[in-house]
Amino acid sequence: MRVVFRTDGGFLQGMGDVWAAIAIAEALPDFAVFEFVVSREEEGCTLLRERGHRVAVAASWEQEQHVYQAAKPDVMVLSRLQNPPATMEQLRATGALLVTLDDAGPGAALADLRINPLYWVEDALTDPHFIMLREEFREAWASPLRINDEVKSVLLMQGGSDTHGFLKKILRALAPLKGEFEVQLLKGPAFAEDEELDREIGIWGDDLRLHANCSRMAALMQSADLAITGAGLTLLECLCVGLPTLTVSAEPWETETAARVARLGATVDMGFGADLDGAALLAEVEAIRSDPLRRHRMAMRGRELVDGRGSERIAAEIEKLWRNHVTRGEVAAPGER
Repeated sequence: MRVVFRTDGGFLQGMGDVWAAIAIAEALPDFAVFEFVVSREEEGCTLLRERGHRVAVAASWEQEQHVYQAAKPDVMVLSRLQNPPATMEQLRATGALLVTLDDAGPGAALADLRINPLYWVEDALTDPHFIMLREEFREAWASPLRINDEVKSVLLMQGGSDTHGFLKKILRALAPLKGEFEVQLLKGPAFAEDEELDREIGIWGDDLRLHANCSRMAALMQSADLAITGAGLTLLECLCVGLPTLTVSAEPWETETAARVARLGATVDMGFGADLDGAALLAEVEAIRSDPLRRHRMAMRGRELVDGRGSERIAAEIEKLWRNHVTRGEVAAPGER
């Protein structure tokens, strides 16, 4: 089985698509042969090479076509959002089976297999058990769950860039609780300079610890008692670790994920950050920090939903798709493909 992963990722775009592709590729059966195709040299490309994977950089569609002609893939896994219908048609013409990851756009309808645990769509595998996480989160899931009676540490996260500046709003809302717990604030690699945020951080003084470009995310999450996070992949990582969360969506499209996870009983949805009600957030934090039983239920529910083994399940689905295709081909035309 020959597999090509088409992805991109860097500090500005984020590394989620690249990490998802890596997790699936490394979970494929030993007989599979795979490589990666990216459109530019950036941090995601560097990461792939550091892990010893074969990478082709194709800056144009013509260059991509040459790569696919040489690779002759049986399966193409598109670890990127919004694959255009025209591109999907061209990829189908290669004869490869197409798999999309978290693509809710119209082009994904042309895929042979759609996997959408983060952005729900019909006719796709949408169970949270298909969430793709790195090995450190699978190991964290297997460790004993720890829920303290008191909330001594609150982890604040808003993705890799905090595009809309919601962290300062969250810090202001929590200001009346200064001295009650330690705030651990995570700044991602794409954060721009923000003097207003720096002032809010300064107000907290020794009650706030700043983390930048954290390389051991699961361990950081395990060190906290509560998280206030966006509703992207980081939220699902918190669920796997067993960290109770309140969700302030960092982007409008995250609100659907936040609402869905809240309905499943694993987070408290505070809405999109632009509409954040600071008083409501403060009240919710005060309520949940004084209720260890509630936090324990949320943590247990999160671990039920996400166990960190999504990449293995996706790899198995890809193998099944390929085997079914080969079997049908053998029945229709023995000796072909």
